[in-house]
Order: sequence, then C-alpha cells, then structure tokens
Amino acid sequence: MIFYSYFVIIISLKFLLNRVVMIWQLNKRLLRAQLLMK
Repeated sequence: MIFYSYFVIIISLKFLLNRVVMIWQLNKRLLRAQLLMK
C-alpha cells in the first residue's frame, strides 16, 4: 500500500514537471517572438 502511494506521487510529480517544462518552453517561444517583433 505504501509502495502504491509512492508510485502515485512519483507519477503526479512527473506529470507536473512535464507541464511546467511545456509551459516554460511556450513562454520562451513567445518571448522570442515578441523580441523579433520589436
């Protein structure tokens, strides 16, 4: 049971990390586009 909860926590953390990375890359792209526009 404890192992299962650890497994769930790890999966949720990975999902959150992927989300953060995706958002960060999108923001980076947007910033670059804005800089090019100027």
